[in-house]
Amino acid sequence: ETAKDAGEYSSYIVGSTNINYTISENTPQEENPIVWEILKADAIGVSAESVGFDSKQVPYDGTKHTIVATNALVLNAGSTMEENSTSIRYTYCQGDNCKVSSSGVTDAGVYTVYLTYKFKNYNDLVFSKTLTITPKEVDVVWQNYEGLTYTGSNLLVSAMVRAEDVVAGDQVNVEVEQENAINVGSYTATATLSNSNYTVSQNSKTLNYTISPKEIEVELVLPQNLTYDGTIKEVGVEIVSGLVEGDTCNIKILGTQKATTAGTYYCYVQIDGNNNYVLSESSPSQQNPLEWTIEKATIDTSGLTLASVSVDHDGEEKFLTLIGELPDGITGVTITYNGSENKPKEVGVYEVCANFTVDEQNYITPASLTATLTINEVVATVTFDISYMTENGDTFSVVFEFGRYSVIDDVYGEYIAYITISANDTGSEINAFSDADLKNPIPDFSYSVNESNVISSFVINGQTYTLYF
Repeated sequence: ETAKDAGEYSSYIVGSTNINYTISENTPQEENPIVWEILKADAIGVSAESVGFDSKQVPYDGTKHTIVATNALVLNAGSTMEENSTSIRYTYCQGDNCKVSSSGVTDAGVYTVYLTYKFKNYNDLVFSKTLTITPKEVDVVWQNYEGLTYTGSNLLVSAMVRAEDVVAGDQVNVEVEQENAINVGSYTATATLSNSNYTVSQNSKTLNYTISPKEIEVELVLPQNLTYDGTIKEVGVEIVSGLVEGDTCNIKILGTQKATTAGTYYCYVQIDGNNNYVLSESSPSQQNPLEWTIEKATIDTSGLTLASVSVDHDGEEKFLTLIGELPDGITGVTITYNGSENKPKEVGVYEVCANFTVDEQNYITPASLTATLTINEVVATVTFDISYMTENGDTFSVVFEFGRYSVIDDVYGEYIAYITISANDTGSEINAFSDADLKNPIPDFSYSVNESNVISSFVINGQTYTLYF
């Protein structure tokens, strides 16, 4: 007949105490009761703030975290409803994924937390707040990035999280996003974590690293013959060590790589267009170039002859002749006699030198060839017997002075004639000069010489004089 709590009820009449009446069929009876309901009332004056239910943010630490009402619920001031008629429920949702829990959640994320009060006589009260569990920030330790040098392979770096930075029992792997790092240059790698409860600190999230050039040793190769011979001498190049198998590296030779003439030259090397390599300190550089020399050639003069000669004096210039074909490199020959280029006439012994003129840039000047030229003095025995007078009664005397024989008229003491004797191919040649013209020889027929090389007669001014012996 009566009810206080909200809910659905049914009532019917079971009978009448007055026998004068009966219950009609339309009267609610047990088979056809009246259904009636007491509706739940709205709670008035209750809010999330009043019950101390508020959002919060905490870092992940491996434990459960909750948002709970911290204040007692007070319904409709003055209400006589007992508190034990209330139930409380907490629901944690991420999107459509919800679960009811009184102990909270552990994993990092943003949760909408619903606080639901259920009453017997009041409509449910539902409040929502946000629980944010932020990922635990950790530093990653980068590995395999220091001192990287080009190898021709992909050089990948790695990273790890220190065990002491991870909650016990958690598994945290580091995933590294990086581009292929093969050639020399600067690269960037970025770290992310496999466990969403953790995040990489900003100061360790990104790694900038460098691959440096690989050192190669290069040598310059000299030609086998470095003596001048008129051909081009060319320096070659060879990579001795350091080149990655399968790689090529062009080497440019700077300075003087090719030369023909004798002299000293300098050259060095430079890598041409391959940034993956750098020259070693021992490789020829502009500061420390290779010095190479084409030596002057030696001239072989063994095929030349300068023979000594001995000749009799005849008043003519005498000289020696260099015999043989001049070898390559000799551009001229100068023959000197006691240091002078003048050919000698006079009696004496002369040191003869054949001095060579050469292309001094490319040839070593050969030693001079030496010989001796001897001009012998011609000794002729001439006997003048003028102890008798000639037909006109004059007598003559013969004296040897000034390198010649003089005929003197004994009467007047005058020089009548001069007679010189020199060698020729057939024996002794006798030249007589008159006092009137000392430069004009008297013809050969003007005198005669007997078999003993003795002058027997000569002509002076057209007159024949006979010498007696």
